[in-house]
Amino acid sequence: MASDEQRVRIIKALKLIDQIGESLLPDKIGIDSNKISQLDFDSIKTVNSSFFETLFPNKIDKILTSNQTKHRHEKTEDLIFPVFFGIYKGQELRDLIKSDDSADVVEPDLSKNFSAMLAFNEKFEVVQGTTFVPANTVLLNNINDISEKIKDFEQKLETVYQDFIDDNLSFTEKLKEINKFIRSHFAAASEEIDYAMPIHKDNLTNLHSFFANDIQLILAAGSERYGNVKRYIDGFDAQKRINLEGEDKSIFNDILNPVNFPDGRWPSKPAYTLSFMQQVAVNLAINDKNNIRSVNGPPGTGKTTLLKDVFADMMVKQSEQLAHFTDPKEAIIKGEHFAWDEENPQFHIDYHLAPELMGYGVVVASSNNSAVENISKELPEEPDLSTDEYMIDYFKEAYSNQYDKPVPEKTWGFFSAAGGNSTNRDNLMTGLEGIIDSATEAEDGGDWQTTRMEFLATLNEVRDIKQRTAQYFLDIQAYENSKETTTTNSVKSELDSLENKLSIAQEDVIASESESTENGNKISTLNSQIQNEKAGKPSGFLIFKKQRIEAKKIELYIRTLNRDIRDLLVKQDVANQKKIHGNILVKQIEQQMQLLKEKNQHNRAKELKLKTAYNTAMSYFKSLKNVKALNREFWDKETNEQIQLSILWFDDEFRALQTRAFVEAMKVRKLTIIQIVQDKKNNPFTHVLNQTWPKKHLIKAKHPEVINHSWALIQFLVPVISSTFASFGSFFGDMAEESIDNLFIDEAGQALPVQALGAFWRAKRVMVVGDPSQIAPVQVTEESMLDQIKNYYGIKTAIFTKPESSVQTIVDRASQFGANLENGWVGVPLWVHRRCLDPMFSIANCIAYNNKMVQGSSRDIGAAYWFDANGVATDQQFVPNHRDWLEAAIQQ
Repeated sequence: MASDEQRVRIIKALKLIDQIGESLLPDKIGIDSNKISQLDFDSIKTVNSSFFETLFPNKIDKILTSNQTKHRHEKTEDLIFPVFFGIYKGQELRDLIKSDDSADVVEPDLSKNFSAMLAFNEKFEVVQGTTFVPANTVLLNNINDISEKIKDFEQKLETVYQDFIDDNLSFTEKLKEINKFIRSHFAAASEEIDYAMPIHKDNLTNLHSFFANDIQLILAAGSERYGNVKRYIDGFDAQKRINLEGEDKSIFNDILNPVNFPDGRWPSKPAYTLSFMQQVAVNLAINDKNNIRSVNGPPGTGKTTLLKDVFADMMVKQSEQLAHFTDPKEAIIKGEHFAWDEENPQFHIDYHLAPELMGYGVVVASSNNSAVENISKELPEEPDLSTDEYMIDYFKEAYSNQYDKPVPEKTWGFFSAAGGNSTNRDNLMTGLEGIIDSATEAEDGGDWQTTRMEFLATLNEVRDIKQRTAQYFLDIQAYENSKETTTTNSVKSELDSLENKLSIAQEDVIASESESTENGNKISTLNSQIQNEKAGKPSGFLIFKKQRIEAKKIELYIRTLNRDIRDLLVKQDVANQKKIHGNILVKQIEQQMQLLKEKNQHNRAKELKLKTAYNTAMSYFKSLKNVKALNREFWDKETNEQIQLSILWFDDEFRALQTRAFVEAMKVRKLTIIQIVQDKKNNPFTHVLNQTWPKKHLIKAKHPEVINHSWALIQFLVPVISSTFASFGSFFGDMAEESIDNLFIDEAGQALPVQALGAFWRAKRVMVVGDPSQIAPVQVTEESMLDQIKNYYGIKTAIFTKPESSVQTIVDRASQFGANLENGWVGVPLWVHRRCLDPMFSIANCIAYNNKMVQGSSRDIGAAYWFDANGVATDQQFVPNHRDWLEAAIQQ
């Protein structure tokens, strides 16, 4: 885990890397998107009077007219002329920076960059506060105090132009002098100067990075308020990771437990099931307590599909909370009145969702404009269903009216919309007003009690099936676990062992008893002998000497016999003790055997019960078409391909029920909005759209919670709102840390680590999807410069400064659940591809994915021919030579 100081260093390093990219020459500038072109000095040799009219003959009137709609009293003095100096190719700077001159350039950096930008008014004066110097221009000598160096050089440029260039020079000559000064300080700068058509002074695009303000906000917030940025930087403890591709398959018992499946499902044909790892990703997204996770999958592995199911489940769970209200107007609480300006108080109301409804808003972000637009447009599209039973109308007319859908039937509703840039924001706000208008005009939205009870009934039906299936899973686990512990065979073996011990013990008792009897008989015999000897022993005073001698012999003999008797008595006693102990042992063994027999009988009954339950469960799953249970046989007998393509636990009928739960959840949501809007005493949505949200930049200082509450109401109208990272700072700039409920990042493998900092800071929970095996994000900074930055800031891990690093690789490192693959740890891997046919699938699988991918589509091999047609890409990967070759081939 990184220290607070190390985190600050990493954030500052990312900020500097980001600043280096500020030198890229934009194609257009200003909100009117004026194109940037090279300045032709031959056509404007002298421009000392009537500046704009001379420089741009017959164009100023058009410029003024086009701006009239935005600026009423447009005048020439309101226009400024942006000029970009010292244009150079990115490779020229790389060549100056790189430490290894012999290193081959795999792909030259042909991007156009600028060394400085100055804006001039009609009097040829530099417009104060508009001069911009990218970090690259002052970075070559030393990376210390970059910000101060930039400010100093910007001031120098303005001073040189105003005080040190001969006033007698023409404007174009002055521009050349400025460029000469820049070139003397920056070796990469060329003689080329570019410009844009004059723009309104208020419309000059901020040339600083899109992410600079967010980075500053994070640093200013301090380490205690880093939120998810902390884990984004620290990663996750490698010792606590859970490897989904490891040998231990018991980890799936919880992840894929039937109760952990979603309650809702995105409308699609029930036969369109998720693959094994798709389901793992969905279940983790809706159940796991980690705030950050990642999913890895190539195109065609269903990343967007699984996100849809996550969104559907979130809507169902929020509508469940809604359905518990007896009055839908309880969904929104009228908070305190507040004033954002004490000197000129205008009181507003802090409307906010009921606490139990919070936490379900969704923001989708990406560095890729297409990805953002695609998911925003795809979600409202009419689902592919074989029946119209589950069709929805969630203010679809409002969506169609706003987003130019000529046929409302082609969309099901206003579920998502693009935010981010100013155009999208305007469209979103207008669309939200359209939802309110539709709700206001709705004549028959339905009965609240009927609508909510129908939804709850469907939800309960879904959960009953999940609970029943979970019990089946418990029955399967109980039976399989019992096979590994106490079984009938093991008890029988123990009984056999005890019977053998009992036989030995009984034999020992008999032997001891026989020994005791034998010794008793010997004692009796010896006693008889003693009596006989005593009877024949001479006695009296007058016995003869010979008789006395005989008597002594007999006495000695009797003593010997008595000694023998004593020995026999000891042996008899020992034998008796052995017999007593033997009998005790026999009794103990008999008792043990009786207990075991009873236990065996109990185990037989228990095993029979477990087996009966197991057979019932397995019979149930066999009765479902193509459905598998997660039992031991599943892991032992199924191939990896079969596992990845398997359908667990539930059939088409259940999936249709999940879909119905989502459809009815959206009906509950829509009816809630209609009844709130039609309450003439109180319309919180209108208040938010017209009052608090437009003034959020003024409200945020004293009442930041109001901004978050307003955003939650906006997301209650439109559940999913998207933005590019480039627009994230402007779109959410007035919202602080943890103000976004759920952030989903698409195509994360194409985003640089710095681009997501502001999004992570504002999000409570983050899930990223992408494919690090695809083309890495464009890192404009030379690798040796990245190393210098890493060393300068004393960063211990190189992952943030590697040229190939992306948001995906960073979040993979921060994810608990994932897989150890050849190229290291990644998030949840998706293995089933359903887009390409062979041979393209097999070729890509071999080249990029080590043959780990599974073909989920038809196995038919398409017609394929290979032709060697070289060429250079021009616009968006289009290769003219390929077109020419194909045209010629078709004509032949």
